[in-house]
Amino acid sequence: MALDDEKDAGGKQNSNPLGLDEAEIKLLDSQVETPPSKAGYIAIYRYANRLDLFVMAICALLASVAGAAMPLMTVYTAHHGSPVVTLRWANVV
Repeated sequence: MALDDEKDAGGKQNSNPLGLDEAEIKLLDSQVETPPSKAGYIAIYRYANRLDLFVMAICALLASVAGAAMPLMTVYTAHHGSPVVTLRWANVV
């Protein structure tokens, strides 16, 4: 049975299944709710030093090189893998 479907002893809908009073509910709501951040995308790097920025730049460059090389691996595998498959089938037939 879901918490929303619970009823109290009088048969009325129980909107507070934990038995908390209004002050406790407001306190929990204030702890759960977080205000939206006003920091921009660049603001997350405000505490980065030159070495951090350099490492991130190198990682971004290498990630793009790896992403560009990924489609070439299928060409490489097809080119170098087909002689192996051909030789294997030649021995079977």
